[in-house]
Amino acid sequence: MNSLQIDLDPEIQNLLAGIRKAGGRPLLVGGYVRDTLMGFTSHDIDIEVFGLEPESLKNVLEKFGQVFAVGVSFGVLKVRLGPGNTLDITLPRRESHQGPRGMLLTPDPTMTPQEAATRRDYTINAMAYDPATGELLDFFGGQDDLNQGILRHVGPAFAEDPLRVLRGMQFAARWDFRMAPETAELCAGLRPEYPGLAGQRIWGEWQKLLAKGQVPSTGLEVLEQTRWRELYPDLEILATVPEKPHQPRKQTAWQHTLKALDLAVKICGRDQLSVTDREILLLATLCHEFGKSPELRPGQITREPGPAQVEAVMDRTGDFLQSIDCPHYLANEVIPLVREHLANRLECTEPPHPSGVRHLAQRLAPSSLTQWERLVQVCADTGDEVPGLRPGRSWLEMAEALGCAEKPVSPLVLGRHLLEAGLKPGKQFRELLDLAFAAQLNGVFDTEEAAKIWLANLLAENAAKQAKKLDGTTDSD
Repeated sequence: MNSLQIDLDPEIQNLLAGIRKAGGRPLLVGGYVRDTLMGFTSHDIDIEVFGLEPESLKNVLEKFGQVFAVGVSFGVLKVRLGPGNTLDITLPRRESHQGPRGMLLTPDPTMTPQEAATRRDYTINAMAYDPATGELLDFFGGQDDLNQGILRHVGPAFAEDPLRVLRGMQFAARWDFRMAPETAELCAGLRPEYPGLAGQRIWGEWQKLLAKGQVPSTGLEVLEQTRWRELYPDLEILATVPEKPHQPRKQTAWQHTLKALDLAVKICGRDQLSVTDREILLLATLCHEFGKSPELRPGQITREPGPAQVEAVMDRTGDFLQSIDCPHYLANEVIPLVREHLANRLECTEPPHPSGVRHLAQRLAPSSLTQWERLVQVCADTGDEVPGLRPGRSWLEMAEALGCAEKPVSPLVLGRHLLEAGLKPGKQFRELLDLAFAAQLNGVFDTEEAAKIWLANLLAENAAKQAKKLDGTTDSD
């Protein structure tokens, strides 16, 4: 085994010494060892303890901090050494099938580190580090796979949790790794198990791809390689249709989407987006080609889509987001971005008009025209790594000037204005407010004073029409 030097916090070193004194062998395991070898700073330290019973380990840990026995009967404990310093401590566990009841996890302190490592998913996560000796325990070639950027399953136990396929997806996206062919073949056989996965667990892996993926295309290629893309029909369709049938370049909508996702990551870095804004942009990018379909005639998908096609894309986007258990607050922003990208992809290349910009900002809510402009740029496919061409930039600049780049303009005519004009609440209220807001979006007025004048004129005009109607009725009688 190789040697490795990891500097640990003194509090952690004292805890490890206490475990050793009690007869246990504590090893650093999993992602912490992997990240350290990759040169990343990791704050999540996982410690696996061999040679101690659960209660004995708990008694030792209580001497060093507050212990949370989140699953002591399953060999899982947490210990808080101090503010912001909580560690996960586990015992090696054996798993046994319990029929319909699932798996039973039983702590087994007699297991060897190599036996325990066979339960892990990928070889890069199956390494362990002994702080007492500096020894790197690598039983399955994890360090070599790490150096070569390969995701390879440890052994047959991999198949006991099909979520590990999606873990491979997000791992590949984060580090631009490739999946070993034999692992991809194993993963393909796990597709029937997908419906049994909890939605929250599925979203957890997709969310990591969106939030941490540096090369999302590589992660999605894992879906293709393992045939798990077939579990997402709207993604599978993209591979069957050309992006632009009328052009010589033969690129599928799937290939275009992969390129756009990688570009989106660069745009996120350029604009220093928050995690939430990054997730929204990447999800919208992933779904932006859902308007493509094998049934469309060549060239049809490049023209302005009709309302029926836009509605279908919204439904497909919603269905896909639901299939990965995407939170509603994200879906509510992604769907209007996809819709307006589709409905305005030609319009955004034309000079903007204030009325059109205000209406677009209104339709985009709760997402924003700023977010829409990024999506238009990402999906333009100019061939540049970070294209200087920004098709929607003039629209964004006008939106900034009009004060609706981040949110729609607020109505200037409110219920209190109608009350001040002597109107009583009722159906007419809603009709007048809608009419006033439409006039505002169309640029008829843009200040409260101008709005009051417009309202007074409208009410006077309506009153005159009503009086004329009554006069006409009297004359006819």
